[in-house]
Amino acid sequence: MATVWWITGVAVVLVGGWTFVRSWRRASARRLVVCPESRDTQAVEVDPLHRLTHRLRGDDTMRLRDCSRWPERSDCDQPCIEQIAKAPDGCRVRALLDSYYAGQSCVLCAREFGEQIDWYEKEPAFMDSDRHIVKWKDLPAEQLPELIETHYPLCWDCRVIESVRQKHPERITDRLVH
Repeated sequence: MATVWWITGVAVVLVGGWTFVRSWRRASARRLVVCPESRDTQAVEVDPLHRLTHRLRGDDTMRLRDCSRWPERSDCDQPCIEQIAKAPDGCRVRALLDSYYAGQSCVLCAREFGEQIDWYEKEPAFMDSDRHIVKWKDLPAEQLPELIETHYPLCWDCRVIESVRQKHPERITDRLVH
């Protein structure tokens, strides 16, 4: 009988831990907001520990842990929190990229991205008109809206091939289609 309780306890701890980690990651995800003061797109992060402790008390307040305008504007009263409260998932960087890539086709192979993108195994990238590859993680998040306007979507397979082509052109043989 003790074994059943032990297994049940472990299962409860695992499910609770998984739920906690998932909530923590979602709460601390980088988000894009329009700063009410400057009217520019800024990248912010919500303080997940503050949010969790206040939620346990029944209070749904948020505060920022980081903002791309800090440290020079760290004394602001964080009015952008309202945007996050109205659309908690809509302003996440990953949500912006998901909506951008959905329905798009790769600029090189014309393969559609589809609705589900594998962000852990085959992360897509962008390509500019000069065939330079840009990984979205290599740029500050607040530059993503501009990047989306000026660059083309690039699938993971083409990103890998083009990276090799740019770094080691002697190792790539282009075959002409007859």
